[in-house]
Amino acid sequence: MSWIKSRKIEIDGDSVTVKFKYDKKSNTWHGDYPDFEETPRHTKDDRPWVNVISDACIHMEGEYEDCGSCRFLKKERPSDLIGMCMNDNMKKQTKEALE
Repeated sequence: MSWIKSRKIEIDGDSVTVKFKYDKKSNTWHGDYPDFEETPRHTKDDRPWVNVISDACIHMEGEYEDCGSCRFLKKERPSDLIGMCMNDNMKKQTKEALE
């Protein structure tokens, strides 16, 4: 059995590969997810990738004021810790920031 595997997460025409390492003690797989606050990434449609724990957005609409509970977060799978912000306000801010 391989103790390291990877998975391609695809959303909105873009993809990110995440490596997972198996932890024998907890009997679980742990993903090495990118930090999109440190290294931003956007789709061809200027939508930002986000981590579920991100909490710096003024447009959040969720119970816990983080991206993970925001209604605009789109994930490939429910258990993913990264996803795409589908809020058009964030898309516009991205375009303005790049100009």
